[in-house]
Amino acid sequence: QMALSCPPGWVGSPSVRCDDSMVSLTSGTCLKHCDAGAVPMQVGDTIGAIPYPALNHTGNQTAPCPQELFSGEVLLRCFDGTVAVDPASGPCVRHCPAGAISSAGRPNDRISARRNVSHPQLAHGNETVLPCQSGFYTYPEDLMYVIGKEDQFVYQAPFDELSRTMDYGVAINEVKRVLSVAIDDGRVYVVGASDHRIYMQPLTHVHPTSDWGSPISDTMECTFLTVGSGWLWAIKVSDRLLYKVRQPGLKHHHLWTKLTDQPKNISAVAVFGDIIYAVVPEENRVYKHEGLDPFSGWTGPVSGPFTMAMTGVFVADGMIYAIASDSIYSQHVHNMSTSTTWRGPLGNEQKLSGLAIAFVNRTTVEPVWNPGFIGTLHLRCTDGQVEKLSGDCRMHCAAGAVISNHVELQYSNMSHASNVTVTCPWPSHTGNLLTHCDDGRTYYEGSCGTNCPATTVVSNDAIIPIPFLNHSDDQYAYQNISCPDWWLGNVSVRCFMGELRWFGYCFKSCVQDEWRSRSAVVAYPQMNHTDTFTGPCVALFPQLSYTGSVSFVCRDGEVVSQGGCYTDCTAGTLRQNGVPVNYGLITTGTVESSACEPDIMYGSVDIECARGYVEIVGGTCGTPCWAGTYVSAFTRDWDLAMPDIAHQGDAWVTCPRQVSGQLHFTCSNRVLNVINGTCGERCMGRAVSVYGASFLSPMLDHLHGHVQPCQPPYTGSVDLMCEYGSLNITSHCQQGCFAGNATLPGGALVFYPDMVSGDRTRLDCPEGFVGYVELECGDIYPFVHEGACHAHCPASRFFEGIWDVEHELIYHSDTVEIPCKDGYDGYVILRCMSGTVSLTKGGCFKRCANGRFVVRMGITMRHARLAHEEVTPSMPCPDGYVGSVRLLCSNGDLSISEGGCPAHCTGGIIDGARYNSMLHLENSSLMCPIAGTLNVSCYDGIVQHTAGKCLNNCEAGVLQDAHGARIMYPAIDHLGNVTGACSSGKSGFVQVVCNDTVASLAPLPGQRCFSHCVEGRNLTTSDGTVIEAPPLDHGQQTPVKCPASPGSAVVRCSDGRLFIASGNCGPANCAAGELEVGEAMVQHPEFNDGTESDAPSACPAGFLGEATFRCGGGNVSVLNVSLRYPAIVGLEAMNFSVDNVSAGFLAEHDDEYFELCGCCVPPDPPPGSEPIPGVDLRKIIFWAVGLAGVGGVSSLVAGLWVMRPTKLRDICKRKKNSRVQAEPGEHDKQMQLEDLKKADEAMVTYKPNQETDVVVPRSSKFREPCEGAVVAW
Repeated sequence: QMALSCPPGWVGSPSVRCDDSMVSLTSGTCLKHCDAGAVPMQVGDTIGAIPYPALNHTGNQTAPCPQELFSGEVLLRCFDGTVAVDPASGPCVRHCPAGAISSAGRPNDRISARRNVSHPQLAHGNETVLPCQSGFYTYPEDLMYVIGKEDQFVYQAPFDELSRTMDYGVAINEVKRVLSVAIDDGRVYVVGASDHRIYMQPLTHVHPTSDWGSPISDTMECTFLTVGSGWLWAIKVSDRLLYKVRQPGLKHHHLWTKLTDQPKNISAVAVFGDIIYAVVPEENRVYKHEGLDPFSGWTGPVSGPFTMAMTGVFVADGMIYAIASDSIYSQHVHNMSTSTTWRGPLGNEQKLSGLAIAFVNRTTVEPVWNPGFIGTLHLRCTDGQVEKLSGDCRMHCAAGAVISNHVELQYSNMSHASNVTVTCPWPSHTGNLLTHCDDGRTYYEGSCGTNCPATTVVSNDAIIPIPFLNHSDDQYAYQNISCPDWWLGNVSVRCFMGELRWFGYCFKSCVQDEWRSRSAVVAYPQMNHTDTFTGPCVALFPQLSYTGSVSFVCRDGEVVSQGGCYTDCTAGTLRQNGVPVNYGLITTGTVESSACEPDIMYGSVDIECARGYVEIVGGTCGTPCWAGTYVSAFTRDWDLAMPDIAHQGDAWVTCPRQVSGQLHFTCSNRVLNVINGTCGERCMGRAVSVYGASFLSPMLDHLHGHVQPCQPPYTGSVDLMCEYGSLNITSHCQQGCFAGNATLPGGALVFYPDMVSGDRTRLDCPEGFVGYVELECGDIYPFVHEGACHAHCPASRFFEGIWDVEHELIYHSDTVEIPCKDGYDGYVILRCMSGTVSLTKGGCFKRCANGRFVVRMGITMRHARLAHEEVTPSMPCPDGYVGSVRLLCSNGDLSISEGGCPAHCTGGIIDGARYNSMLHLENSSLMCPIAGTLNVSCYDGIVQHTAGKCLNNCEAGVLQDAHGARIMYPAIDHLGNVTGACSSGKSGFVQVVCNDTVASLAPLPGQRCFSHCVEGRNLTTSDGTVIEAPPLDHGQQTPVKCPASPGSAVVRCSDGRLFIASGNCGPANCAAGELEVGEAMVQHPEFNDGTESDAPSACPAGFLGEATFRCGGGNVSVLNVSLRYPAIVGLEAMNFSVDNVSAGFLAEHDDEYFELCGCCVPPDPPPGSEPIPGVDLRKIIFWAVGLAGVGGVSSLVAGLWVMRPTKLRDICKRKKNSRVQAEPGEHDKQMQLEDLKKADEAMVTYKPNQETDVVVPRSSKFREPCEGAVVAW
């Protein structure tokens, strides 16, 4: 075998072996080096290539990714002539092309296209912060015309939908394919795709199948066409340069002007004022030229580059629109720069190749604001995808309207998160709507409330004018309206949604007046409610006197008085016990003392004046007790010399000398009375021996005493008292006390020394007690004279009710304060008094645990733990109630300390009147459904009727009149009336009226219920005949046949009473029979005297006529004979019978008859009448034409005659009188017309065949019989 070397460009050490002339490779190989080149790569849809130099086999090279499309670097490795990217090396990540992303993070979001934010091309990893789309104005009438790239047809869509998801619909013309389109002044210009010629049609004539006709320019072939500033601009096919022409010169090639100095080829232009914008396709940038003429070359570029090819441009309303990558992009012309980012793509994804916009007149059409957005988006490019890191676009709000209470209010444009206050239209409504904008959505706070017009309310008869009130949502925003003059108080009113709500009260004043009592008067002025006045009593007559005053207070129109006028007592004389007493003026209620006559010795009396009446209330008059001798048992029957004592006077008189003492005398009308004192015998001295003493008593006067000291060893004294000569002796002598122990009240034991009776000793209390005692020795035993020993209170437990406390030792009269045990609040002060513990102050009270307290049904309030006597803070009542509540804890029990939760009133119906929700204590006036008003007040959830009344209709029913008749009536409106019908055997009608559900009878004159005659009875006629009257209804009558004589009597019922209304019985009536009428005998019925037959009697067969008869005094006579013969053509008199026709027919032909003198023989039928010549009305037309011609000729002649020359005017000086005469035959024609008018009234005469025939002309009826009358014919 043999080792070989690889050729240049290869590497390796191959070994070969020769075996039987065959060379074969035994080991090794040659691997190729890599030549310089580029490695293709693709990430997603992005394709690129990475260049690299020549590399040896297994060599590697780090290479950057293509800068324009990617970011990063990769490791390239060469292996056997092939370069590949090392998978372990970093990847190439894509840059992000220019585009749009929505605030939701979706790229080019078609759903929320308005929130799209256009972004420029971003390198991988780069971040940018972009503002959200701003707002702009559009005109809805603006139209956009675009050219579809696929079919080259023109499409139309509203221009204001350019930035939204839009649909171009179908092509407006599907006949010609075009390259460019332009709109100007109602005309559409297009460039044909096949011939590059310019075509034009009026915009209104363009439809899908319209024919564009011939080109309007026979020389210009172009690829692009636009209109601007009065010129038509075109890019010519041959040189790709821009030409312009005025529209009138389109067909003339020499009028097309080429713009000179055009160093760049352009593909599209747009004209905005005097600025021309052009697209340079080689750079995909926009250039411009300022000025239409002369042309000095393009300046720029004025826009950033597109990575896609730009195929069109158009300027509209300050915005420049470009077609790039078959979609529309835009930016403002004033913001154009090489760094400005184009906004887009706009519209839908349909591929476009051309664009034109037709604007409406900006001076006559209002633009529509398309609100923009606020905020920024923080974007980052990551491997070809733009992602939103943060931020959001919040939409502003376009001007619009909100509706509150049927009122539409306009608001202006608003920024997001801002608000604007719109005011409701005054004076119909009040309020402000705070309108908010939140991300394009508007909402408002507040409302427009209907105002209340000026009106009046009535409170306690006071008419209170209520001014115009604005609506208020504040349920406490009441306005106080003072009551009118001489009413006190006010009403509180508020207007809520057009409804007046009020509460309050007006108190009436009290009119000026006088208060009288007997002959005293007190005048008081006019006073307002609660005013007071006090007036003195004034006598009406000078000889009278009154004391007192009256206080008046006005209470709601009523005067309440207090006090009075009391009659004084004028001077006069009284007699008491027959003794006169003179007195002066005494005011009522006082007491005066007056002496009895003739002087004070006869006594005095106290006179009281009681409202004009004097009365002795004290003292008397009587005879004095003159000096003399008095003897009685009081003087022990000894004579006593008495002094003078006035009546009702008194005196102390010493007893007679035989006795001792004094007597107290009073005198009453010469009668002496002893009221005090005694007379008694003296006590003579004598020896006295008592306990502790022996002595000789002295002489003592009656009721006198003596004190004799005790003899030692006794102490004290002996008391002596003399009564009526008897000596009373009382010994108070006592012995001394020997030392010893004494138990004191309270249990203390003390030791005392020896003491003489009456002596005292002070001792301290023993242990366990406090204080001292002073013992006095009595008779052998001591007693406590002063002081005491009080025991202390040992430690123990003190009980009081349901609680107890423990206390330590309490010294007597001391107090100790001890807190209560757990679960109780407070403290106690205990006092020890002589070993007994008592409560002097305080107490132990249970606490209230936290929990819920039921204020009232439906309201439960939570409260915290409360100490005894602790009050919660004020807690507001929930919705639907008013006020607040404070809770008090009292010894473990909760109660409402103050406040309350009265409920508001929900809407409802009271007495048929509907009311809305009302606040507590609020008043409202309600309109009743039928009539009347209700004043209602809301008190604690209950609507109460305070005044007014709802008046209602009356239901159908039955009333009974004073006679017991029942009247039925239907339902009646309030204050209405109907006619009720009598029932239950009664007839008649009575008017029924309704007043607030109460129906009552209100009969009109003559209206009442009448009774029927339910039972027949016998009646007597004037001639004494008794007839039997049948039962009849009220107002009905019937004839009753006389029982034994011709005729009948008419019986009538009136209100239950049967009576004979007419007719009589007797021989004066006419019996039935027959009477000769003319040549015929005609039968007649019976009928009463003085009456006519009820119906005419027909003449017998063969005669004409009907006879009417009269009865007089029993004799029958013919009243008249008539022939009823309707004037009907062809009707023969003999063929007509009244019995064969209806009553209606007879009534229709009531006046068509003949009056006859008797039953007559029918005449022969008359011959037919001669034909009446008719009038040829065609002559009228001929005459009219002829007369018109004659009139025209006559007018011509008259005109010529009037205008004749002057020389001809004197030819005929004499005038000839005109004579008008009817033409021959004209009179006959007039007569024929008159005959024609009278044809219907013509009577056909006939000649009688007999001399007895009589013709009765048509005349008025007569009631008397016709005797021998002959009417000539």
